[in-house]
Amino acid sequence: MVYVSLNLDKLREQHVNSSSKQPFQHQIEAFAKLGETFASNKEKPGSGILVLPTGAGKTFTAVRWLSKHIIPKNIKILWLAPSFYLLDQAFSTFYDEAREIPESKKILNIRCVSSNPSHARAASIELTDDVVIMTLQTAIGNLHPKALNGKGMPVQTAFRKFVESCRETELFVVIDEAHHGEHLKVVKTIKIRVDH
Repeated sequence: MVYVSLNLDKLREQHVNSSSKQPFQHQIEAFAKLGETFASNKEKPGSGILVLPTGAGKTFTAVRWLSKHIIPKNIKILWLAPSFYLLDQAFSTFYDEAREIPESKKILNIRCVSSNPSHARAASIELTDDVVIMTLQTAIGNLHPKALNGKGMPVQTAFRKFVESCRETELFVVIDEAHHGEHLKVVKTIKIRVDH
């Protein structure tokens, strides 16, 4: 689970006779609340926490909603998580839900990034990536605006370029397991670094 570029028309064609996963009522209600919170006609960007009990499908709920409402607008997604397992879960869910993306979107590029050998390196991030799924630690380590190359010369990391390119297209950031207090400190750090 490193990188995939999905031809969405071909994927939809392959699944034309199969039904997609049906959300439960609590997930349908969550979709509505997400739509209210992140309405595109608001002056300020929305923020919130999706809270569902363990096993109630938070990843599915978030990814299905993003697939229907954010990805079709060509808004990039940065999915941050504290563990490799959660990265793999998000990657698989985006892959499975890709056929739910409306037909206006033709290609979906998903990249999973961490220090784990089974994932891509941060240096491989491309501006054409639609969804970047990475550990919080890797994000912080690669966002630094004063990074140096092997010769001590300033260099802009691939991740930093990706984040800055989203000033044109927008960036939707998801913090998996954000309800844990230690991650809120990390989010503040990322916001500070992004603003510089």
